[in-house]
Amino acid sequence: MVSFIDKFQSLMGNPIQEITIGLGPSGELRYPAHPFSDGRWKFPGIGEFQCYDKYMMADLKQAAFQAGKPDWGYAGPQDAGSYNSFPLGEPFFKEGQGTFLSDYGRFFLEWYSGKLIEHADHILSKAVKVLKTCQQDQPDAVLLVAKVAGIHWWYDTESHAAELTAGYYNTSYRDGCLEMLDSEQPEICCCSPEGLIRQMREAARRGNIPLTGENAIERFDKEAFSQIVRNAYHRPQAVRAFTYFRMREALFRTDNWKSFVNFVKQMYNKSQDGGCNGKMYSKLCKTG
Repeated sequence: MVSFIDKFQSLMGNPIQEITIGLGPSGELRYPAHPFSDGRWKFPGIGEFQCYDKYMMADLKQAAFQAGKPDWGYAGPQDAGSYNSFPLGEPFFKEGQGTFLSDYGRFFLEWYSGKLIEHADHILSKAVKVLKTCQQDQPDAVLLVAKVAGIHWWYDTESHAAELTAGYYNTSYRDGCLEMLDSEQPEICCCSPEGLIRQMREAARRGNIPLTGENAIERFDKEAFSQIVRNAYHRPQAVRAFTYFRMREALFRTDNWKSFVNFVKQMYNKSQDGGCNGKMYSKLCKTG
C-alpha cells in the first residue's frame, strides 16, 4: 500500500477515485468456504467452516476457555455437513431447531464471524492511515472500498448456511449479484439475490456507507443489464460506482458489444437524470 501511494500519489483523486483493498478470496471479505477452482465445491453447496489450522484452533480453544466452556474449543461444528451438502439435511442448519440456534452454535458463529471482522479491521485501519498521508487537503478524494461477497443461495432459509460458512453471521434471526433476479434461480436452492441486495442496501444506508457494486457472472442479455440499472439507481440510495466484469473477447463480439453499449448509455442517462446526484462512475475490469 505504501509503495502504491508513493508511485501514484499525484494521480489520487483524479483519475484514481477508488482503491479496493483485497481481504480474501477474489478480493472479498470472506473465508474460502466455497473452493470452486479445484473442484471441491459446486453450486449450491453450503461450503465448509474454515477453522482447522493450528492458529484458528488455538484461538477457538482460548475463546471457549474464556467463555467458561472449554469443551467447545476442541473443534468446529461436527454436524454441519461438507462442501456440497444442502442445509436441510444437516443438523447444524436444521430449520427451527438446528445447532446454529443453540448456545454452542451462537458462541461458535460469533467467534467465527468475529475473527473475519477482526481481520478486516486490522488491514483496513492500516490502509486508512497510509491513504490519509497523501490526501491531507482532500480527505474524501479517494474512496477506500472493501468487497463483501453476494452469497445468495440458501438466503431464504433460516440459517443462511452458505453465508455462515463464509463467515457472515446473517441468519434470519439476525437480519438486518446486481444482475440477478430471484425468478431466475433454481427453487431448490432457496436463493434470493434481490433480498440480499435489499438487506445490504439498508445496512449501508443505516451506516451512512457509500455502496458500490458489480455483476457476479458474465452476461450480455437485456434482462441482466436492465436489472443492473434498476439496482444501481434504486432510490433513495443509488450505488456510487459499478464495476463490470469482464473485459475479454466475449464482450467484443458484435451482438454482445451492441448490448453493452446500450447498457452504458442507460447508465449514463440515469446519472444525468439525477438518479445518483451525478456522482456515479462505472468501470471495466479486465480479467482472464
